Amino acid sequence: MKKLGIKQIVIGVLEIGLGIFMFTQFGNAFNIYVTIICGLIILDSGVELFIQLRNRAPGYKVRLTSSVLLISMSTLILIAPLIGLNIINIIVGVIILIVGATRVYSTYKKTKNISFFSAAAMLIGLLIIVDPQLAAGFASAFISIFLIIIGAIQIFVGLIVTRVISPNIPTGRFGNLPEEKDDTIDVEYEDLD
Repeated sequence: MKKLGIKQIVIGVLEIGLGIFMFTQFGNAFNIYVTIICGLIILDSGVELFIQLRNRAPGYKVRLTSSVLLISMSTLILIAPLIGLNIINIIVGVIILIVGATRVYSTYKKTKNISFFSAAAMLIGLLIIVDPQLAAGFASAFISIFLIIIGAIQIFVGLIVTRVISPNIPTGRFGNLPEEKDDTIDVEYEDLD
């Protein structure tokens, strides 16, 4: 249990550090994440491309096309990040805007009310299209704050598990609680041939 608590504390400290780094050094953190994600997409799509070319299962042309598009888009982002990310921002923003608008319309048609979350999705989609840097900044701040909160919770749990905070927390069979009485009948079974 003590090792588990120490691991939780270490992970919590790392998450808080990552959250603070993302909050203070947004551009550097964003470049690192984009590079890692694009590399993983290229690797995964390359493996998928190789498998599809080798097997030629039904529907392989669609998977082949999607793999080629993913590889080319990720390569474009790695070579010219501004152009690639602007294209992705426009595509993602339009998709979010369309999804939000259809949900607002369907909710209004059924209930004569406007869904707050669908309207917020429309605004987020519009924000991504109009000012992608601002949208990325909001997303980075949200993720940073989330990492800091989760890291603090993990440190707290790690301190409880290692019994640094309160050694009197009952933990069941191995702690301060009395063991439950076992009234089951113990029978040995034999295999019949």
